Amino acid sequence: MSYKVHPLDSSLKEEHPTIIVGKHIILKLVDRPEDRRLLEEQLIKDFLNTKDLAHDEVQGEIRRLIVLDTKLEILTSRTSYFEFLSAMTDEKIDAAAVFRDKLTESLKTTAPQMALAKIADYLEESLTQLKEIDIKTYSEAFRKMHDVVPKKIMELALKRIKKLSKEALLIGKSLRKRNKKIDIIQPVVLPLCPHCKDILLKDAVISGTTICRVCKKKITPRSVDYLSLNRMSPRILDLYEKNIWFEEYMAKILRRLGWENIWTHNYVLGASGVRHEVDVLGIKGSRICLAECKTGKVRRADAFNFWTKAFDISSHINLFASLGEIPEPETRQFLEGNPSIVLLENVGKLHKEEILEKLKSSLLGL
Repeated sequence: MSYKVHPLDSSLKEEHPTIIVGKHIILKLVDRPEDRRLLEEQLIKDFLNTKDLAHDEVQGEIRRLIVLDTKLEILTSRTSYFEFLSAMTDEKIDAAAVFRDKLTESLKTTAPQMALAKIADYLEESLTQLKEIDIKTYSEAFRKMHDVVPKKIMELALKRIKKLSKEALLIGKSLRKRNKKIDIIQPVVLPLCPHCKDILLKDAVISGTTICRVCKKKITPRSVDYLSLNRMSPRILDLYEKNIWFEEYMAKILRRLGWENIWTHNYVLGASGVRHEVDVLGIKGSRICLAECKTGKVRRADAFNFWTKAFDISSHINLFASLGEIPEPETRQFLEGNPSIVLLENVGKLHKEEILEKLKSSLLGL
């Protein structure tokens, strides 16, 4: 089929789009360069090949790693004092109560775990210095309280860091059993004050004599101590923050079903002129498949927005894949009652081969 393109402005050249042309359809796909660059990294390619990546067992370990990494970041950077205290335990600190009431009493009543009870006792010696401080924000609280935090609390923090780091390493080893090519855990070394054991600035380079911001004692390159810990790979963390791993997982499954031409993480211009964000778009023969991939709780609006998007794009087959169960019966009925939509929920409960078997008997397998 021959056709001519008459660009009206420079946008076609600037965006480097893909144009899909059919008898009754013309689609313009615009790539998302940042996502594409991330997905082209070898570490990410290897990670996405993890066996049964979407299964609850695997995702449970990865979600725990993200929690551990977040706590390690808080404990080592300590940008917020109350987040720092929360990271010392698995309970949430009621910061409002801490602002409102006497500090040690609040810690004992809002999160009465052993670590925080000890912290409350240790802070007794600092309360006299804090009585006149007017604390209005988390960051202000940390800045003003940092210098009066006793050494014993820092020692507790180091123990907590080592414990979380050890757990992260064990999860990393467990994941390597599923995929020997990936190193989801990376070692990190942080400088410590040799006197009070406070963690120095993460990017600190001890090239000459410096002064500890807590104990005010001198630190030399020869005297500085170091703390080794295990952190989650920042690039894999980026993959989860962008929430695009599930889209790639479903794209691989569609390829197994014969949908060879696949695009992920694109913007597609619909017939209305509205630019839609599309998780997965595939072509088999003259048919177009649109896929929506949800890792979080599915709301009623998600289902209706997906159908509006599919109608505007004029896709022939539409896959709505949810990692968990759709909570609202009405939403499930709407999706199941539409003849052009294939509903796949509870993906986290299924192994990859089970997903393939389910989809083979649907419109996607024809």
